[in-house]
Amino acid sequence: MRRLRLGRRDRLLAMSAIVAIGVLALGALFAFLQDRGVVAPLGTPAAAPANRLSISDHQAAFLRAIEIGPEQRNAYFGLAESRELQGDHQGAVNAMRTFVHLTPADDPFRRRADATIWEWQALLDAGAAVEPRR
Repeated sequence: MRRLRLGRRDRLLAMSAIVAIGVLALGALFAFLQDRGVVAPLGTPAAAPANRLSISDHQAAFLRAIEIGPEQRNAYFGLAESRELQGDHQGAVNAMRTFVHLTPADDPFRRRADATIWEWQALLDAGAAVEPRR
């Protein structure tokens, strides 16, 4: 198979087209979710629609994703975030440590995960009663 060689200008044009397609796709997805009441329309108060998923629903989805594919590191990241939102900092630390274990050292989210583990562990070590994020 022959590799296509593009000049700098052509690469930038191709990348711009890919980004434009992605933006259109995200816009369509956002409109679809608004129609279903999953997300509030832009510019409206952040009141949750009646059929919006709860944190425990999100957590169940991440656990199901892990059950289907234990190597899916993003599911561990999401699980950690949802556990932290519920105030389960030890569970959040454990899930985030699994994410770090499965993630290559050069992954941009690895640094964020390490910092988050440090923050949550400091809260646990201090024994602070921490309010879950809203």
